[in-house]
Amino acid sequence: MNVIFAAQGSILKVFHAMDVELRGKGVISNSAYWVADAEYYESNIKQFELLNNSSTKVLKEWMFTDLKTASLPENWQLLEEKYEALDTVWNAILADRRLMHGKLCKTKQEYQGHFDHEQLKKIIYSALNDIDRLITELKPDRIVTFVPATFGDILLIHAAEVHGIECRVLRSTKVKNYVAFSDKLGSSSTWLESLYKDNLLNQVDKPFYAQALEFLEQATASPIEYEGSIAKKNQTALGLIKRYFIGAVGGIIQKLRRARLGVSGDNHLPPLFGAYIYGNFLREFREKNVRKLMGKRQFSLDEIGDLPYVFYPMHSEPEVALSVYGREHQNQIETIRRIAQSIPLSWKLVVKEHPRSISFRTQSYYEKLMDIPNLVFADPDTRPFFWNKKSRAVVTVSGFAGFEAAMTGIPVIVLGDASFSLLPKTMLRTVKNMGDFAIELKSLLRNHVRSESHLLAYIMANMQVGVDVNLYSDLLAKSGRITMDTDNIETQISRLSDWMLHDLNDNHSYMKLGEDL
Repeated sequence: MNVIFAAQGSILKVFHAMDVELRGKGVISNSAYWVADAEYYESNIKQFELLNNSSTKVLKEWMFTDLKTASLPENWQLLEEKYEALDTVWNAILADRRLMHGKLCKTKQEYQGHFDHEQLKKIIYSALNDIDRLITELKPDRIVTFVPATFGDILLIHAAEVHGIECRVLRSTKVKNYVAFSDKLGSSSTWLESLYKDNLLNQVDKPFYAQALEFLEQATASPIEYEGSIAKKNQTALGLIKRYFIGAVGGIIQKLRRARLGVSGDNHLPPLFGAYIYGNFLREFREKNVRKLMGKRQFSLDEIGDLPYVFYPMHSEPEVALSVYGREHQNQIETIRRIAQSIPLSWKLVVKEHPRSISFRTQSYYEKLMDIPNLVFADPDTRPFFWNKKSRAVVTVSGFAGFEAAMTGIPVIVLGDASFSLLPKTMLRTVKNMGDFAIELKSLLRNHVRSESHLLAYIMANMQVGVDVNLYSDLLAKSGRITMDTDNIETQISRLSDWMLHDLNDNHSYMKLGEDL
C-alpha cells in the first residue's frame, strides 16, 4: 500500500509515527509527504527517519510560495481543464488564510492579500503540477490530511477525487476526545451517516449507548468541554508582564533560529515583530476599546430577561469554519444583517463575539454591526450555553454551538456544512439560500420537537467512528488546551495507526460493533 500524507506543522510527527508503525507491520510500502511550515520542518527533520530517506518524496509548501523561483508550468491550461472539471481550485486559495489574507491575519483583521492574481496562479498551478506528477508516479491507495487549512490540503483532496483515490481527513468530533477520519472534504463521512441511521433502531443495545446518554445528560445540564478547546485563563497584571517579556525573548530567539535555518521567507510564518506587537501590546488596548464599544448595546443574561431573541455566536476569522465549511458566509456582517432582517420584528438578534476575536477585529467592524437596528451584543464573558438556553432559536454557519443548542432542546438553523445537520428537520434546518431563512425559521419554530433518540444516535456514531486520543493537548503538544484522561502518547499513536490499518484493509465493520482498535 502507498500513502501520501499532508502535514502542517506538528501534525507531521503524528503522521510520521503512524507511517513508521504501519511500515513495520508491512501495511505501507511507500509514502510521500506534503509539508507546510518550514520552521517546524527544518527544526525537527533529524527525528523523521523516513523523510531523511531519499526514496521518500517530499513536496514543500514554501518552495511554491517563493515567488523568486515560482513559475507558471507550461501545462497549466491542461491542469486547469483537468481539475476545474469537478470543482474550482479557488477553494484551495480561500481555505488558506496565508494566501487569501495579509501576513498578520492570525493576529489582526487583514483582508487585503499580499499575492496578486498572477502570483496566485503560479503558486496553485506549480503545486498542482507536482502533486499530479507525484500521484501518477506513486499511485497512492490513500491521501491523508489533517483539518484542511492549507492550499496543499485542499489540492490533494481535490486531486484524490480527480484520480479516483480515497482520501482521509482527520478532525476532532468535539465529542469528548474523539477524533475521526472522514472520507471526504465535508464535515461528515459516509460511516458517520450510516451509523447514525443504524443507531436509531434498537438503540439501547447499540455500542456506546450508556456513554452517549451520560454525555447528553451532562451537555443538557451545563457547558461541555471537549479535548483541544482553549482553557480559560484568569488574566493578571503579573501574567501580562510575563507574557510580554517571554514573548519578546522568544521572538528574538525565533528570529535567530529562522535565520539559521534559512526559512525566514516562508509565507507560512507570520512576521515576528508585527505578530508580537498585535498579539501583545496592542491586544489589550484593542480589546478594551472593543468591549467599551459593544457595551453601548450589550445585554447580560439578566438584562435580556424574557425578551424573545435569536442567538448567533460569531465565528473566528479566518478559519475553516467559514473558508471551507461556510464559504458563502465569509462576510459575517452581511450574514448577520440578513438574519436580523429575517426574524420577527419584535425580536432581537443577540450576537456573541468569539473569544479569540475580541482583540482581532477592527472597531469599524463592530460599528457596521451596530448599524443593524435590532442587533444587540451578548456579554462576551458568558458561555454560549447559557445564551442558547434562553433563545428562541440558534443560528450558526458550522459551529458546534449549534449541536450544543440542539441537545438542550433549542431549534437550530445551520447555514453551512455541519455534521450534526443529520438531525431531523423537526430539530434543525439547513438553509443554503438566505432568501428562505424567514420561512424556514417560522416552520421550524412551529414544528420543533426535541428527539433524544436522534441526539443519542449522532453522539454514538461519533464515538463509533472515532478514536479516543488527546490530539491537541498531547500529540500536538499545544499549551492551554483542555485535556482528558487517556493512555500515553505511544498508545494513542498506535490507536490511530490501527484505525488506518483497518481502513487500508477496507475493514470498517468494527465501527458498527463498537470494538476497540
